[in-house]
Amino acid sequence: MILGFKTRYPEWMTKKGWDTFFEDKIKAGIKIHTIRQGHRFKPGDKLHLATGVRTKNYNCFKEMVCTYTQEIELDRNFGYGPMDLIINIDGHPLRQLEKETLAMKDGFDTYQDFVEWFNQKDEKFIGQIIHWTDFKYRYGIVS
Repeated sequence: MILGFKTRYPEWMTKKGWDTFFEDKIKAGIKIHTIRQGHRFKPGDKLHLATGVRTKNYNCFKEMVCTYTQEIELDRNFGYGPMDLIINIDGHPLRQLEKETLAMKDGFDTYQDFVEWFNQKDEKFIGQIIHWTDFKYRYGIVS
């Protein structure tokens, strides 16, 4: 299955037009998973990590195998200002340090970049964390 990665931050973000460096971070082992809406991935799926998906600039830069998936829900946290999220993994809420760890392991430079990336819609985000390493989140504790 193809997993596409943006090379630049989208127009709605403060960092619009800046490079994401997701490809470099994946190759360096810094970005160790990705988050996608829906539930179409499963352990054992062959992953084609690429940029330029559906364009003439398609570049499959790495092939991996999905080792694990976890359910994730992201929702706006109105009680703590516009730049925060309530994050649940497999039904368990994350504390602030765990949220920051999730953002870094998903390839973002800061937690606020992660929040801005996922906070552009009014509805709750429901999807999967797609892992290609042995790392996984366990009941709000990273391991």
